[in-house]
Amino acid sequence: MYKIERTSYGFLLTFGGEIVKQEMEQWLKDSEQALMACTGPFGLIVDKTTLEPLAPDAQVVLLKGHRLYQEKGIRRIAVALKDLVTSAQSNRLANQSGISASEKCIDASVHTNWKRLAEDWVQFGIDPNR
Repeated sequence: MYKIERTSYGFLLTFGGEIVKQEMEQWLKDSEQALMACTGPFGLIVDKTTLEPLAPDAQVVLLKGHRLYQEKGIRRIAVALKDLVTSAQSNRLANQSGISASEKCIDASVHTNWKRLAEDWVQFGIDPNR
């Protein structure tokens, strides 16, 4: 399951459950549509709190999505995670795509207010891990 929501700061993406390659490809197409209207820098919050680890073929598509969002002007990214395996996978993919410098991960199992911390990062540059 995925959801793409337009917000005042940019976008809120939600990924949950098991996402296979075909669903990730549809997310990429839907992201291309959603990003067509983007004209300047924007922030991104990604809720991966219920996401299962991705299969390698779905990871390849997600990397294409990382590049798409970069090309369209992403400024800061906050990713909320609860699972150690998904967290490690997310960090590795961020490093591979080159977005790790602008991305902050938030452990949602520790921070029940993770969404506020994420919004503070993407809107104001306040590090959630300080």
